[in-house]
Amino acid sequence: MRHLLSLTDVGPCCLPMLVDDALYMARQGVTDQPLKGKTAGIYFRGTSTRTRTAFTLGAMKLGAGTIAYGPNDLQICTGESLQDTARVLSNFLSFLVIRTNASIEEMRSLAASNKMSIINAMSDNEHPTQAIADLATIKEALGGLSGVHILYVGEGNNSAAALALAVAMTESMKLTLVTPEGYGLPEETLQTAAGFARRSGSQITQHHDVKALPGNVDVVYTTRWETMGVVKEDPH
Repeated sequence: MRHLLSLTDVGPCCLPMLVDDALYMARQGVTDQPLKGKTAGIYFRGTSTRTRTAFTLGAMKLGAGTIAYGPNDLQICTGESLQDTARVLSNFLSFLVIRTNASIEEMRSLAASNKMSIINAMSDNEHPTQAIADLATIKEALGGLSGVHILYVGEGNNSAAALALAVAMTESMKLTLVTPEGYGLPEETLQTAAGFARRSGSQITQHHDVKALPGNVDVVYTTRWETMGVVKEDPH
């Protein structure tokens, strides 16, 4: 049973394939239904417009039936354990798409049963499917990814973490993150990205001086400050 909890689960070998598959489907449409007969659970513990709609419609176009769960719809809210919830849901669902403000460890607990696939539609520390879509969009616009330099301006949130990992896994890309002091990517995330970057020849750098923006970038990327509506203090 395979899961998509982090881009580290995908790795540099499979990431290009996912990007190219996304581009192919966007251009050619879905020509068959590989998920026919499957059932997808769409479990969003927070509000969402684009991601929830995209996952639901994507599952339907690929042939799967869908069941939507809101933040208060599962018995987790009344004290049922994640393990029991996974055991019950896996009897009905082929895979479960989850968006949450909580740690990715919650998803790992649900994935531990290995009876249904778990897909991270955003956790507090990573947004892997967003980064796959980002690379597909950039490749479509620029014709390729090798040599592309992305400037990211904003907080070091889950989208920034996924972007750093995705760029690090892609040959000869470059990412400059300019984040407020105290709101950058965690050192652990940077170190993981650096490990992939050494093998791919990409470059990941982060600094906190908004007056020292690089020139000649190909893509400028930013996100809103309150990801998922979680309030953060003004760093100034």
